[in-house]
Amino acid sequence: MGKKNSDIRVIMITYNGSEFIQNQLNSIANQKNIESIEIYDDCSEQHFQQELKILSESVHAPINLHFNEKNIGVVSNVKNALNENLDADLIALSDQDDIWHPEKIQSFKSELTSLTSSAEIPILVYSDMRVIDKENNVINPSFWSQFGYEKFEHTLHSLLFGNFVTGAASAFNPALAKYLASMPPNIKSYHDHWLAIAAFTFGKTKRIDKSYNDYRIHGNNQAFYSTRKRSLIDRRLQNVKDIFNPELHMKNQFEIAEAFYDIHKDLMESDKKDIFDQFLRSRSLNYFKQKLYRRRLFEELRIK
Repeated sequence: MGKKNSDIRVIMITYNGSEFIQNQLNSIANQKNIESIEIYDDCSEQHFQQELKILSESVHAPINLHFNEKNIGVVSNVKNALNENLDADLIALSDQDDIWHPEKIQSFKSELTSLTSSAEIPILVYSDMRVIDKENNVINPSFWSQFGYEKFEHTLHSLLFGNFVTGAASAFNPALAKYLASMPPNIKSYHDHWLAIAAFTFGKTKRIDKSYNDYRIHGNNQAFYSTRKRSLIDRRLQNVKDIFNPELHMKNQFEIAEAFYDIHKDLMESDKKDIFDQFLRSRSLNYFKQKLYRRRLFEELRIK
């Protein structure tokens, strides 16, 4: 790769995050193999922007600030940030309110560089996370265990059913980052799912069954977390709704898969095309057949 040490450039997305930002920046500054921290703020209030300026001078790490003139949303902010950092050797995304474990970047760098020596091949490394509350108390040592992600093999096929790659727990190269530019603005999914699909379709991936950062649950992201961690009763109620509204079942998953396939199918190998075709054809099945199709696939992928 370009630079001698191939250190990792951290891209942090911020928006009015005063409560936890200093702890997160300190946890990143304590990492080895950090090239710089590029903070992309999405038009926060003036007091938070001023806080970022102060922190950029006090935190012991090279920090560069980028302020959007208007609020453009998370996905567009990440798109712009990645596009401006394609000269990096390796990239890691960061939330504003997590805490990184001291060995995260060193471990991710080692895994990334072991995947390939070619800068042209997209590569992705991703890990589990530990879940904490606003007081740093551990809620769950494994984010994946709350959704069953640790129980099955991570493949392109299983990824199309739902994203198990969290942006803030991943690192990749510019060859993968370039794919985010093709994500249509109307897709109701996040950037990390699109990048993961690109990596599993065209590149090399490495799953790490270990938590390298603490994912914080607090007031500003509680709704997102609760949506993913539904109770058994909630899931059963949702199943009933899906029976009577089959067009809504896995709507977002089909939407992102179809969009990615339509844009990139001409460059896909035949086995990857077959996976997309099989998944997208299942949209025409009724609710019960879709559930059976998914159950059979995940039984095959279950880790013994």
